[in-house]
Amino acid sequence: MRNLLFFMICPVLVMASETAEYDIVARTINFILFAGIMYYFLANPIKNAYKGRIASIENKLNAIRDKVLSAQEKTKSAMSEVEIARKRADELIEIGTKQALALAEKIELDAQNEIKFLKNNFEEQKDFARRVALKNTINDILFEIFGGNEVKIDQKDLVNLIIKKVS
Repeated sequence: MRNLLFFMICPVLVMASETAEYDIVARTINFILFAGIMYYFLANPIKNAYKGRIASIENKLNAIRDKVLSAQEKTKSAMSEVEIARKRADELIEIGTKQALALAEKIELDAQNEIKFLKNNFEEQKDFARRVALKNTINDILFEIFGGNEVKIDQKDLVNLIIKKVS
C-alpha cells in the first residue's frame, strides 16, 4: 500500500516542479483505476486457479502416497507369504526326506523278508525233491528186489516187516 501511494505521489511531485501541463496526471489516475478494476475482477479467479492447482497437486501427491503405502503393504504381505511358503517348503522337504527314508527302510525290510521266504521255500523244495528222489530210489530198489521172481514175499510177511520197522 505504501508503494502504491509512493507511485501515485511521485508523478505529481515531478509535474509540480514544471510549469508545463502534461496529461500525465490523468494517465496515472486512469492507469491506477484500470489496475484496480483488473485486480478487482481478476484477483479472485487467479487466486482460485492457483489454489485449485495447489489442491490438484496435493491430491495427486496424496494419491501417489496412498499407492506407495499400498504397494509397501502388499510388498510386506508378499514377503510374509514368501517366508511362510519357504517354511512350508522346508517342512515338506523334511517330511519328504523322512518318508523317503522310511520307505527305503520298509523296502529293505520287505526285500529281506522276501529273501528269507525264498530261501525257506528253496530249502523246502530241496527237501521235498530229496524226499521224492529218495522215495523214487527206494521204490526202484524195492521194485528190483520184490518186483522180480527172485525173492518172493507174500503180503503178510511184508506187512509184518513194515510193522516191526515202524515200532
